Amino acid sequence: PMGKTVVCKTFFRHLVTIVALPFFLTSVATAQDSPLISGAVGFVSTTSGGQTFLQPLIAPVAVVPLGDHWLFESRADLRGFIARQPSNGPYDGQFFATLEYAQLDYLVNKRLTISVGRYLTPFNTYDERLSAIWVRDLPDAPLLFTVGTRTSGSSNGAMIRGVAANTNSWEWNYTAY
Repeated sequence: PMGKTVVCKTFFRHLVTIVALPFFLTSVATAQDSPLISGAVGFVSTTSGGQTFLQPLIAPVAVVPLGDHWLFESRADLRGFIARQPSNGPYDGQFFATLEYAQLDYLVNKRLTISVGRYLTPFNTYDERLSAIWVRDLPDAPLLFTVGTRTSGSSNGAMIRGVAANTNSWEWNYTAY
């Protein structure tokens, strides 16, 4: 097993890489096709029965245009779980990395997009609109979040989506996956 120091160094090495990446990507792109590098950093501390748990979290998001009709989108979840060992021992932790989605989109026109890869399953609006850590203000995920066999909120495969019809006051969206 890795010691706390090695795990922390590895975690922070990944953090520095993610933070520095936008500076290298934007230096080679033009203003019209610049990638979007975004995300969030969070830190959650909870205490239960006198035991304190710390959870640092980094959720980098990348959206990279590839020409006029292609787009690559991705979000990861880098999370730590740190707790004090029994009898007021030192803090020790583990870190986990998850790829929430990585999809390639083909923008056919303003009413149709075709996506392939790992995408956020478009069941209800929770996955796509509220699952990012900077929007999460619910104590738990909604009951519908784990309907069926989904536990991660992501699916692998292909998806088509777009706008079937719209006016100034309403819009009718469709999705098939």
